Amino acid sequence: MQTPKSDPMKRIAPLFFSFALILFLLLTIRCSSSKPDDPAPAVIPQFPDLKVSFNAAYVASTGFQDLAATLPAADGKPVRVIKDLIGDKDLTWVGVDVPSPMWPTLPVYHNEGKTGYILVHNVSSTKWASKQFASIPQPFDLYVVLRDLECVNYEGYFAVSLGLRNRGDQLEISVSDSKGVTTAKNLNKPTILEFNKISIVRMRFDGANSKVWINGALVAPGAADIGTGAITQLGYGTISHAAQHDFFGMWVKFGTIPDSDHAAIYQTLSDYYGPGQYPGKPLAKNIKAVWNGTTKAWDAQYEFVGDGTNPEDPTKTEYQWGYWDKSKDLDTSSLFAGDNSKKKSLKRSDFPDIINLPGKATSSIGVSVFAIVKVYDTKGNFWEHLVRSPHTLDNTP
Repeated sequence: MQTPKSDPMKRIAPLFFSFALILFLLLTIRCSSSKPDDPAPAVIPQFPDLKVSFNAAYVASTGFQDLAATLPAADGKPVRVIKDLIGDKDLTWVGVDVPSPMWPTLPVYHNEGKTGYILVHNVSSTKWASKQFASIPQPFDLYVVLRDLECVNYEGYFAVSLGLRNRGDQLEISVSDSKGVTTAKNLNKPTILEFNKISIVRMRFDGANSKVWINGALVAPGAADIGTGAITQLGYGTISHAAQHDFFGMWVKFGTIPDSDHAAIYQTLSDYYGPGQYPGKPLAKNIKAVWNGTTKAWDAQYEFVGDGTNPEDPTKTEYQWGYWDKSKDLDTSSLFAGDNSKKKSLKRSDFPDIINLPGKATSSIGVSVFAIVKVYDTKGNFWEHLVRSPHTLDNTP
């Protein structure tokens, strides 16, 4: 009797399905153990080789969503408490909620690389503050890592009690004494906080020898006299108008840090945060609202910043226009409504109720306009922030 020949497909089929099953299991295990969208674990800068010891330290990724400090910071969630990593001076949110279409009312944590940051909206005089403590006299040394954003600025106060305002053509360092009196001293450029780039700021509060460094460079004219104020509280935020920025971390020393230790501290912070760098996502910079006398409209202009690999996709660019009524406070900045406010150009004639003094606005009446631009690259990447131009007074005929 002749043995029947086996069908080759019948031999191959089980092998194929076995291979497919193994491949499926491997992919399942890999996907379950390594999600590409998961953020990298947050890191906390350590200074083990330094003689200096800080008295308080705060890092964005160690914030908490709730006042009881039980829910750790999470992407897109508010931060109401920032733990003091060294002592007992936790920063608790004491901001006042100010409804606004321009900014959410609470600071929000965002994942970014290994560090993470808190988007500080500061619509009004809003801040985190520690408990009150016995008055501590100068000197102090303070490090802050932040990213100043292109929006309403020139009034921002990046710390409470110990502070730095970006006044546009000048920086202002100040300290409040135990009676709540603030003494301030202006410092000249050339060193500035560059919009949308990370800055490492060092402030030395030491009477007539007070100084500011940005990314390792001393701000002119060098020493400034801010008086002899003491402090009874630490904090972070503003005591005046809006100054939208990203907060990465703050370290405080009650006393003076030797300059010989500063280089090592700056290097450690630089290794973690990368000063002078843009985010790793496409954004628009140098945004301007430019008047077009021919079309009688404001045109949005900007420069594209990408990753150097993927070019801009201008077909996806998003625009939004806003305004500030000069008769009201800066915190009342609002968005124009409707489709005509979401184009590259903003025509005055489309908004007669808002732009009711076309070409005649002054420092006290009429409106200033600003443009918001969100750009994309050809891979669909974008930065989530609303990057915007400065206010431009609508007084051009």
